[in-house]
Amino acid sequence: MQGALDGAIGCFEAVLRVNPGDYVAMINLAGALGRRERHQESVACYRRVLAMSSLDPNFYNVQTEAQSCLAYASLFDPEADARAIQTELVRWNQRQGALLGSVAASHNNDPSPERRLRIGYVSADFRDHVLGRNILPLFRHHDHAAMEIFCYSNSDQDDAITREFRSLVEHFQNIAHENNNQAAGAHPE
Repeated sequence: MQGALDGAIGCFEAVLRVNPGDYVAMINLAGALGRRERHQESVACYRRVLAMSSLDPNFYNVQTEAQSCLAYASLFDPEADARAIQTELVRWNQRQGALLGSVAASHNNDPSPERRLRIGYVSADFRDHVLGRNILPLFRHHDHAAMEIFCYSNSDQDDAITREFRSLVEHFQNIAHENNNQAAGAHPE
């Protein structure tokens, strides 16, 4: 997080030489490798985390994070073609998305074709981030007469771009500290 990636990589590798089953060091190594643009190595580390088994009650959360990070890291892996990326996204959905179906409340939507369309976005990147900067023009051009826009932010970072997103939508809710059940029931401001 301080930008000393080479030192961090060395430390994580040293920990793993002593304790190859340290999944926290492994997932942190994967993240540091990805930030160093060593994408194939990063993907391999995330796969090793997913192959580990543990009695630690936090391990499920680590595997959940590793699965999400693997799906994302696959986008940067020069060896990953469209099929490999799709496979990782399907695996992510089986582990993450499918679970939400059991906690998401049913909605009694107004079927009237004349109603405003309600669109929701969930992201940790409603901020000065490549994704935030790239989708901001979309938000600037939404037809607010035809659409009601909801943003659910999974980040505590707040900057000028975050404030612009807030100014461009009707509803902006921070869900960074909520679990899946809480987030699924979140009602925007």
